[in-house]
Amino acid sequence: MNATPSQESLAKQLLVASGGDVSAATNTLQRVARLQKKRANATAPTGEVIVAVEQVTKAYKVGRTKVDALKDVSLTIHKGEFVAITGTSGSGKSTLLQLLGGLDKPSTGVIAIQGQNLAKLRDGKLSTFRNKTIGFVFQFFYLQPFLNLQTNIAVPGMFARTPRKVRNNRSFALAEQVGLGDRVKHLPRELSGGQMQRAAIARALQNNPSIILADEPTGNLDRANALAIFELFKSIRDKNGTTVVVVTHDVELADIADRTIMMSDGKIV
Repeated sequence: MNATPSQESLAKQLLVASGGDVSAATNTLQRVARLQKKRANATAPTGEVIVAVEQVTKAYKVGRTKVDALKDVSLTIHKGEFVAITGTSGSGKSTLLQLLGGLDKPSTGVIAIQGQNLAKLRDGKLSTFRNKTIGFVFQFFYLQPFLNLQTNIAVPGMFARTPRKVRNNRSFALAEQVGLGDRVKHLPRELSGGQMQRAAIARALQNNPSIILADEPTGNLDRANALAIFELFKSIRDKNGTTVVVVTHDVELADIADRTIMMSDGKIV
């Protein structure tokens, strides 16, 4: 069967992104086929739209060169969904996540979180909105080395001016939820990589956000811990009703999510 023009275009993009490695590009195409089959068999998400992205572009200037990181991207994510955004390096997935978190602004288009157009919020209000609405998890854990686990988890509550007793009680409860109830007095250097990432996830939950945004959260973990982290995200969604959006280059991990959005060359495939 002959490939369609869109399939040929994707194959060429993946070959370039894979540095000319035909085997790597072929593997990615096979993963795309699996994702398309999963999408075809999936039930369409319903309920409240919590993230709306409309015709978003993002361009950067590198010297005199213009780099289009995102090209006319549109998508919606519903409340309580667990969504994985995947693609090769340079596909635009991390750029998209930064825009969803209000850490950067699109060149054109609209990003709305819970109906709020992020571009219309001034810095102070945007910071407050992020702190109350969005929890961030990164590849590097960013735990404060001289604070114990319970205090690290409490940090977002300090910025939200949550009373000390309330945030400390919540920190302990969150540590229990992620399986670290017996480690609350330990310093980060006394934790394993998987435990530190669990602590970072607990910290992201401190202010009971509506959305968790995670950028390559398993990039520094072994396979067993990576799988455990994705299962933890799934349990958080199930228990708290939190919307979870994870960027990952690992398509097999992405399959754990309810829905996978694959990106290539700044576009959604």
